[in-house]
Amino acid sequence: MDSLVNNETNTGLIIGVDLREDSAMVSYYDYSYEDVIQMEYDDRQETFFGCTLKEMIEEKDEFAPNTYKTLTETFKDIVESVRIKTDISKVDSISVCVHDYKIETLEAIKIALSNLDLDSYKWEVISDAESFAYYAYLQKKELYLGGVGLMDFREDGIEMCRLMSKRVHNIDYIIEERKHFNSPEFDSVIYGEKTLDDIDEELCQTLNDFLEKRAISAIYLTGKGFNVNNLPQKFTKQIVCRKKAFIGQNLYTKGACYCALENLKPKVFDNTVLLSKERIMVGIELDIKEFGKDKRFRLVKPGSNWFMAERTVDFILDDIRQINLKILTADNRFDDEVIDLSDFPLREGKTTRISLNIKFFSNSRCQIVVKDLGFGDFYRSSGKVIYKDLDFAI
Repeated sequence: MDSLVNNETNTGLIIGVDLREDSAMVSYYDYSYEDVIQMEYDDRQETFFGCTLKEMIEEKDEFAPNTYKTLTETFKDIVESVRIKTDISKVDSISVCVHDYKIETLEAIKIALSNLDLDSYKWEVISDAESFAYYAYLQKKELYLGGVGLMDFREDGIEMCRLMSKRVHNIDYIIEERKHFNSPEFDSVIYGEKTLDDIDEELCQTLNDFLEKRAISAIYLTGKGFNVNNLPQKFTKQIVCRKKAFIGQNLYTKGACYCALENLKPKVFDNTVLLSKERIMVGIELDIKEFGKDKRFRLVKPGSNWFMAERTVDFILDDIRQINLKILTADNRFDDEVIDLSDFPLREGKTTRISLNIKFFSNSRCQIVVKDLGFGDFYRSSGKVIYKDLDFAI
């Protein structure tokens, strides 16, 4: 097996966290085995919290609001447990998988990780679907070449996911298809009223309905409903028919750790665009001059996670009338989007410096904020701020 990282350049902790409502599973990269290893806590797979994730996010401190003290301590304990296990002190990369990808949760995690003095490039928050993609596509190629499927048997039903690779205009895409199934039968298994054997037929029908006779190379089973030693006979025959099948509860934590690895040394996702509901389908670029040479500057890469895509850059303007953004669409063409700067004061020469911030609120909606920074001692900032909202929804 090839080493996943360059041991000469990366020697710090690489951690993946599957963050649940009342517990977390943790994985880390082991340099001696050159593989992702799951942490164990007194023979348990997961570490449990003293309160729920929701309570940690809603925690209020009268004197220090939005500090998320308990959530910060939770991440601190997780990192410390891996430090003790590996005898490695510094953190190179940490990726956190969450199952409810809402802005309130994401912002709280962002602040908590920042409270650990981790630089922004050292951490990432991803969804469970993204974590599955990282896990699946960093396995052997024969396990995803013809597509790969996931059955996650949760408390609210079975979440099905299918990933397929496709090459268009010399760009590799991973296309995601998802569908949720629920029924009283599934609920009865979760609450212990029935076993999987009792719903053998319905499990088979659910898989058939989702795949619609389409072949896949492998399928992964996870979730509370599949936390068993044996699967029903008919369902077992179906999932192993012309494909590999795997079952376990550590898929998301290992997928998060693979994501943390990819952030350091991309193997798959550097030149591959993942198209999921947490990923931005467009690219945003603009033309600049650097040391007198024309250059295309990329603000947002297609396939970026929308929450992690925020960035701020400073420019000295050549044309103070407008900024021309180049929007790279899914069909590989560029559309122009103009930001009008006519509210900024007119200054001669290249003496207007601006700050441009871009922040996404979903995979298709963002806001661009342009601020006049003035120009050193020559011109003070006018205090002018221009806002531009963009919506890429199809």
